Amino acid sequence: MNTSSGQTIGAVTLYNQDGSPSVGSDGLMPFVSLNAASAVVNGAVLDSVTAHQTVALFITQTSTTAPTTMTVALQGSADGTNWVTLVSSTATAAGTVVINSTGSPARYFRGAITALTGTPAALSVTATVAVAA
Repeated sequence: MNTSSGQTIGAVTLYNQDGSPSVGSDGLMPFVSLNAASAVVNGAVLDSVTAHQTVALFITQTSTTAPTTMTVALQGSADGTNWVTLVSSTATAAGTVVINSTGSPARYFRGAITALTGTPAALSVTATVAVAA
């Protein structure tokens, strides 16, 4: 469904990296912050140009064996330098999870693997950030 203020998927409206609405195939789709990550790492940063307070992080984990514990966080920043965890999810099995943050405005967003214990084989974590209107 396309709207004049951005592309809406479910209850999340998507924006380009320059802050303009994502409309149809011409706009940037959700921003991949972690792409096949397999260790504790901070993901690529989405600059949403203006402050937003409703953000979702779509996390997909695959591995041939699960880590003992893995924590993936949606982090936000007002300046792109100082980061806080807005919301996080802990997993011990492969699958897909969506975590949402509301009420904590930030301009910059990223996914991050903040904790990983165990030695998972062929671990691959992808996390995609979507900013709501």
